[in-house]
Amino acid sequence: MSEESQSQVKENQQLPASVLKAVQNDLSKQTNLPAEEFKLMNATHESWTDGCLGLAKPDEMCSQALIDGWRVVITREKQTWVYRTDTNGRVIRQEN
Repeated sequence: MSEESQSQVKENQQLPASVLKAVQNDLSKQTNLPAEEFKLMNATHESWTDGCLGLAKPDEMCSQALIDGWRVVITREKQTWVYRTDTNGRVIRQEN
């Protein structure tokens, strides 16, 4: 089963500012660039299959509960990053 089919997309929801800020701050820490340089390209509200947002690391234990959250696509110049988050941006995982 593909990761796309493991989540349920919920339409017409607006990304909370706290989620965008969490993702921008994570990228800022990784790249040493100002958070404001990372722009929102797309966001979809989704339900992830587990507490690791469907992105468990090897040997990582994840809660087995549906987690509402977001799939966030961020861009800067010609680069793109895709993140998964919980509803409020406390848990974030980078897809790529």
